[in-house]
Amino acid sequence: ADLKIDKKILHISIKREEFLRMALQMAKAVKLVDKEMRPYLFLYILSCFKKIPSQLLCERIHTPNIYKKVLKFQKCVPSRITDRFLAAVALKMAIRQWLGVYADRVKKRSIKLGIYERGFDPGIRPADLLEEGYAGKRLGEELRRRVLETLRKRFSKDIS
Repeated sequence: ADLKIDKKILHISIKREEFLRMALQMAKAVKLVDKEMRPYLFLYILSCFKKIPSQLLCERIHTPNIYKKVLKFQKCVPSRITDRFLAAVALKMAIRQWLGVYADRVKKRSIKLGIYERGFDPGIRPADLLEEGYAGKRLGEELRRRVLETLRKRFSKDIS
């Protein structure tokens, strides 16, 4: 008999095939994800697989706040992972802390790019922009524009 735990606890329906595909991803991920990040893996994979915001899943099962904090910045693995995407993730965290590190060749590529152990630093400082006369909202907009420009220039081609 089907216990329907997915509906009772998470308020979603998970088909058998979906469950098996998620289980395969979990098995692969456990080998590559940092030990300290493993507690968040299930909700990350479920959130990405079912396209449900992780924050919503956390609320439904009443997780400790640390889950919301960690999962908030975790980007789902796209169908095509580019070096630019990896660098954008590395703006927030080292790739070794990203729960999507288990995806094909991500670890190898991020090591080659120098963003596996530490995040990507575009070298743009708000203090420099303040000296140039930027302030308030314009400062934030210019900082974002320059960071994105640096990402586009430095990671325009995939090194695969």
